[in-house]
Amino acid sequence: MKQIQVRHQDLSESFFEGDLQHLDVEMGTGFVLWQGQRVDYAFDGNDLYFCVQGIQYHFEVLTEAESRRLRLLKSARSGSGLVKAPMPGKVLQISVQEGDQVAIDTPVAVVEAMKMQNEYKAGVDGVVKSVHVLKGDTVEAGNILVEIEVV
Repeated sequence: MKQIQVRHQDLSESFFEGDLQHLDVEMGTGFVLWQGQRVDYAFDGNDLYFCVQGIQYHFEVLTEAESRRLRLLKSARSGSGLVKAPMPGKVLQISVQEGDQVAIDTPVAVVEAMKMQNEYKAGVDGVVKSVHVLKGDTVEAGNILVEIEVV
């Protein structure tokens, strides 16, 4: 048995609620219990396929680093009002300042990581309580970029 972490490719499927799951599977074919149901699977080491009621679902297997990044992204958008950097990088832009009104999905910061620019957005409606970084700062994974007070 190998424990893997997977992400479903089509998050609109209600059977697979949540985008990150931990599973114990063996290479090849078999079955797992998922939400109380027996589900047949095929696993080749990179991809996992489930067959539920005749419909096939594809999951990608995540590396530990990808899994950690996804957890940080999810927590950054959890509705807590904290926008966090999911990976190390350099702050290129801060789009808000203390006292600004923001709505869900309002861009608040841009961070360059691995030569890619990543835009981070507010996960809640509210007022910017504090900005924890400046343009040019280097951040680590999990550092708070912006704190938003829910109104």
